[in-house]
Amino acid sequence: MIEVRAKISGKENARADLGEARSKPAWLKNQHFLPFQMLSPDEFEIFCYLLLLRENPQDNIYYYGKTGDAGRDIVWHKDDGSIELIQCKRYQINVSINEIRTEIAKLYVNCHKQVIPEKPTSVVFYVVPDLTAPAQDLILHAVKWLEIAEDVLKSYLKKQFSRELLEFALTWRPALSRQTAIELTERAKKHQTLIEEFFGYQKVIDTTVLDQFRHEVLEEFRKTQALLLQPKSPNASVALQSLLVKAEEENLGLSFSISQTSQSSTVILTAKPSAGAVQFASLVFSDTESGSRGLEKFRLLTEEGRLIELEPDEYNWQWKMRLPEIGSPPFRLTTLKLIPNVPEYQIPCRVEVLQGNEVICTVPFTYFRILRIGTKEIEFCIIGGQLQGELSFVSSFERNNTLLTYKGFSLCSIPVKQAKSAIELMLALHTHGKLRVISLKDEDVLIKDVEANEKSSNFAKEEFENAFRFLEKLDKVNQAFNLNILYPEDMSAEIEEQADVIVNAIEKGKVEHTEGTVSLFYTPKQALEVLESFESNGNFELTLTAETQYSLLDQKLDMGETEVTLIGVSLIENAELSRATFTEAQNSGLEKVDIRLRYSGSIEKYCRWFKEDNQ
Repeated sequence: MIEVRAKISGKENARADLGEARSKPAWLKNQHFLPFQMLSPDEFEIFCYLLLLRENPQDNIYYYGKTGDAGRDIVWHKDDGSIELIQCKRYQINVSINEIRTEIAKLYVNCHKQVIPEKPTSVVFYVVPDLTAPAQDLILHAVKWLEIAEDVLKSYLKKQFSRELLEFALTWRPALSRQTAIELTERAKKHQTLIEEFFGYQKVIDTTVLDQFRHEVLEEFRKTQALLLQPKSPNASVALQSLLVKAEEENLGLSFSISQTSQSSTVILTAKPSAGAVQFASLVFSDTESGSRGLEKFRLLTEEGRLIELEPDEYNWQWKMRLPEIGSPPFRLTTLKLIPNVPEYQIPCRVEVLQGNEVICTVPFTYFRILRIGTKEIEFCIIGGQLQGELSFVSSFERNNTLLTYKGFSLCSIPVKQAKSAIELMLALHTHGKLRVISLKDEDVLIKDVEANEKSSNFAKEEFENAFRFLEKLDKVNQAFNLNILYPEDMSAEIEEQADVIVNAIEKGKVEHTEGTVSLFYTPKQALEVLESFESNGNFELTLTAETQYSLLDQKLDMGETEVTLIGVSLIENAELSRATFTEAQNSGLEKVDIRLRYSGSIEKYCRWFKEDNQ
């Protein structure tokens, strides 16, 4: 059964498919390419489609909609009769060979099943930021795909597949190529309005000294609080609108509006942005237990910048303005919700960890955001971009104290090199503590040398160090075998031991083991000859050659040709009993028998890595 996908063409239909929302990340002047990695996958695909439409308005270009694990496949019918298929992939780091070979397998499966009805003559991967070197080799050299096609299809489908599919994957070869983030940026520069639709083109928010910024936020907070006022009458008439107009005339700087349902009408009161400071009421807390609760909540609002809700018995509201007369009493106040007015923008920045005046660790691109701010406490976070997870800081102005929390990342979900960088940052913060945040627009220091003198309980230094050591081993294995094995969800001593053996093999070319046993298979005649050697020579060394394969985290590793030397080899079974067994096997025509041997030690030399000077 052929899977049918929606076929979408035209810029208006594409925009409707995406919807109105745009993340619009900022493109800074010192960035070499547009921040495609900050777009959602849907945004990136539609951006690429619209770019192609602008570049080739005369050609037939459309895409197939998303379904299952398939993204949008863009199809371009060129005027020379050829068909180009475009697949869009955007990541935080260069796209690995594992990702690309999976995408190639998916391409062959979808074309064979006619999920993609057209058989393209060329396939272009729009990759952000770029492909790794092994991934580039895979798309440039057809023979490399032929070598791995069957295994990759098996891994992708996770089930038996037809011989016809394999033949198709081995015989049909469209021209494969790539477009990188830099190349896409150069093309997009010719279409300024498209850039402005998806990106905050070379714009960042102006930054100021933190104290000045805090002062401005608090001033804005005082001016723009809103109250929900509920008229007692359940049926607000048209005359209510004229009352609200009159109220605005009598209370300069205030704005009145109304929201109605079938059950009630809610009058919404706000200060006009141009009004400056307007005092429209006083908040009073009585000297009672409930009043004290309200006062404590209000302290959290002003000193720590937290959202609060005051219950009716926790405060008194005294009007400083003339209210519209709507029934008697005119207004009934219920729960009062006070929301700090904190800007919700993010500032592109660089993060540095300092030891004295020396920068020892850097995150080149991430975002700084104020979460809350009061007269005594501020909370800000650093998130996104090249930072894995989220750094959250709570600083006390009075106590000169900062609590640091790191959350939101999982070692087993990110590539090894990124996981190492994340832990290096954490260990640097744990050891040295000082952190500086610098705006990427003008190199202004947003946060100067904040010292995290308190850490939340998730700062387990020993666990971070152990994880980093294992990640270094995993990195060596990945490089040696051109893999992308991730940190395991459940670490065990057995996994660590296996990794140690493999890394020793890579670094030293050999691995030494202690005593053990082995069974070797011979013809009965050969077995009798070996038995005779044991009887005449006693214990001796035995050297064998074999193809060795290890397994690490469910990934099979071909170690190649291995020379195994067994030291202090002796028979496990009685020699006379073994001779009788081998003689009987020879007389009965048995082809193979096994000799069970014990050895005091063994040395495995891996020809791929072993050199005499390693000894």
